[in-house]
Amino acid sequence: MKKLIFSALVATALFVSSCGKDDDNGGGSTSLTGDWYLYSIYNDPDGYGSRWTNPNNCAQKTYWSISDKKIKHEWYYSKGSECKHTPKYYDYTATNGVFDMTVADDSPNERKGGKTSIKYEIKDKELILRFKNIRQQDEIQVLRKKGGRL
Repeated sequence: MKKLIFSALVATALFVSSCGKDDDNGGGSTSLTGDWYLYSIYNDPDGYGSRWTNPNNCAQKTYWSISDKKIKHEWYYSKGSECKHTPKYYDYTATNGVFDMTVADDSPNERKGGKTSIKYEIKDKELILRFKNIRQQDEIQVLRKKGGRL
C-alpha cells in the first residue's frame, strides 16, 4: 500500500511540474507577426572575424515588420557620419523554419521579383534570422518585439 501511495505522489508531482513549465512560456510560442527590432548581430563587419555585436544607434532603428503575407525590412545603417535608410518589401511564405521571399512590386528598393531565403526560429521570445548579408557573409540577427517582455 505504501508503494502505491508513493507512486501516486510521484506521478502527481511530475504532472504538476510539467504543467508549470508550459505556463512559464505564456502558453505557447510567440507569433511571427508584428514588428521585430534588431537586438544583436553575429557577423564579420570589418574583416577581423565573426563576433557578436550590438547595433549602433543608427542600426538600432532597423526592424522587420511581418504580416500574414508581407515582410517589410526597414534597414538602417551608418555610412560615414550619416544614418542611411533602405526599406525593402517582400511577399513571402514561411515553411519549416524558412522564409521564401520575393521582392514585392511596391518595394522602393531592390530588383522587383528577386528571390531570397532566410532561415528563422523563435526561441525565448526572440526571432533569430540566419542569412547571407550583402557582402555574401553568413550573418545571424537576433530580433525582439518592441515593448515585449523578456
